Amino acid sequence: MMLKAIGMVMIIAACGVWGLSGAKGLEKRQEQLGELKAALGFLEKEICFMHTNLSLAMQKTAQFTQFPARLVFAVAARELGQKKGVTAEEAWLKGLQAMRQQAQLQPKDIELLASLAAQLGVSNASEQHKALAALQEELSLQQQKAQRELDSNHKLWSYGGFIMGAAIVLLLI
Repeated sequence: MMLKAIGMVMIIAACGVWGLSGAKGLEKRQEQLGELKAALGFLEKEICFMHTNLSLAMQKTAQFTQFPARLVFAVAARELGQKKGVTAEEAWLKGLQAMRQQAQLQPKDIELLASLAAQLGVSNASEQHKALAALQEELSLQQQKAQRELDSNHKLWSYGGFIMGAAIVLLLI
């Protein structure tokens, strides 16, 4: 009988932890979108106003940015700094690939960030300013959507895991 009780508690706890991790993922996505938006603003200032070359601007942005958003800029800066004929587009996409594995972003967020790749490093500062400003605006909209999703689904994920665990235990009894 004691073994059954321990099993029930473990099922409820495991489902509860699953639900809490889902709620934490919603929080992290919203935070990471904000971090990326701020980092792109920093990159924009480095490129457009300080006229820093792209690899150094990426490196400075990586130092300013928190993990996992830092990965995009650090990997892109490293790729560009090696001077092996890698384009800014390829470096940016490699950075996104590295960040994708660590971040809580959705595929549509990554696609949005990838849209910058074609414009990065191939035009003058004014065009880069426009592209970075547009991306920041899009990220701001995504962050607002993520905040609404967080507001509406946080409790569902938090309590839903425990409720689902209790339902599974009831079905097994």
